[in-house]
Amino acid sequence: MNGEPELDSKSLAKMENQDEPNPEAQQSGPSFKNATLSWVEAGSKDDNGFRLHDLNVECPYGKLTVVTGAIGTGKSSFLMGLLEEMHLLEGEVYMPRAAGIAIATQTPWLQQASIKDNILFGSDFVESRYQDVLESCALIQDLDNYEAGDLTEIGEKGKPRLGCESLQLSMFLKLTYIQGITLSGGQKARLSLARAVYSRAQTVLLDDVFSALDAGTSKVVFEKCIKGDILSGRTVVLVTHQIHLVSKAASKIILLEDGKIISDTTPEALPIEIMEVLDEAVETKADAEEEAKLADEEIALAQEDSNPDNTVKKDKKPAAKLVLEEERAIGRVPKTLVFKYMQSFGGIGIVIILLLFTLIDEGASILSTLFIGLWADAYSKPGEVNVNWWLTMYAVVLLGTTVTSVGTYLCWYIATWLSARRLHNQLAKAVLFSPVRFFDTTPVGRILNRFSKDVK
Repeated sequence: MNGEPELDSKSLAKMENQDEPNPEAQQSGPSFKNATLSWVEAGSKDDNGFRLHDLNVECPYGKLTVVTGAIGTGKSSFLMGLLEEMHLLEGEVYMPRAAGIAIATQTPWLQQASIKDNILFGSDFVESRYQDVLESCALIQDLDNYEAGDLTEIGEKGKPRLGCESLQLSMFLKLTYIQGITLSGGQKARLSLARAVYSRAQTVLLDDVFSALDAGTSKVVFEKCIKGDILSGRTVVLVTHQIHLVSKAASKIILLEDGKIISDTTPEALPIEIMEVLDEAVETKADAEEEAKLADEEIALAQEDSNPDNTVKKDKKPAAKLVLEEERAIGRVPKTLVFKYMQSFGGIGIVIILLLFTLIDEGASILSTLFIGLWADAYSKPGEVNVNWWLTMYAVVLLGTTVTSVGTYLCWYIATWLSARRLHNQLAKAVLFSPVRFFDTTPVGRILNRFSKDVK
């Protein structure tokens, strides 16, 4: 919202791959003190006037803080401001970084790697913690749908596909390709949440992680993850509209309006009229309660399934490789490839004309050398040498050589330019009309190389 830039992989890695929380670290949560922030420098041409202003709040250490408000009021900017991704115009911003920071953004960022690697994100693998995270983020039953389980590779492309994620259905839609899968929006959101939760960071920032989930799935994730042991004792700042779901567990609720905090209080002290306004942005309470009941049943079943006595581990097949290694030709260029390239000049007629021009150019070069030899040989014979005649003839030969050389190079230049244009058009047409699976199995960089270096 409001044009916030997305965090790249280096920023995420720097924040999430931290050491164990330091118990000796100063135990104070993220805070603003009389702060005003903007996405651009004040007075610049890109300044649209949006500000987070008059911020004076502290998120309790080791507890859950909920940030809510209408769309466009600056909730995501609130988190980015804590991360110092915005320009601080005045005031102070404090973010405890010694014990690490993890974030799950509203637009999930995933690596082109296996599901397991996306969750670990470079952290050490701990089996018990890893299983707890999968269960907390409602991923265990979903991974059972894939032969390779959490070793299944995820495609790097594909817009998040928003849709219903009912717990009665598989939460992982089987968008299976020959070498891997593409996840929907809700699946990406939960996987991004799992990565943040698995990290050892003391401070966890969650930007509207429930937006792509239905009420039932949100209930499961909230009960087992946000309220669960996996985040117990950690400072969690959660942006969400679903106040009716999270209010009971929140230590503080911050309400934003036009970039300003209009309410900063405990859930018990939050005015009823504000709760009613916020509930308009989500499903009705009746539907939510019905979904919650179904979710409670799913939680009970999941707890039974997670019992070590009832757990039966499935044998995983080798990881399904989504993107294969790029094929490279080794050795001499095949003659058939040379002929195909020459055909792209415009046909056999154009090739013959180019060969004729090349032969004429070479012949003119040989003729100039031969003429110099004849001129020198004329001095070895008796009689006077007509220098003016030889100079005139040599000038004619040089002029002819220059004309044939320029003509030859010009013809080759035009032919190669037309050939490159035809090949580029064929390549563009082939890529644009390729099936969707091609874009899931081919990295962007490989395609760009074909359009740039390989066309030169």
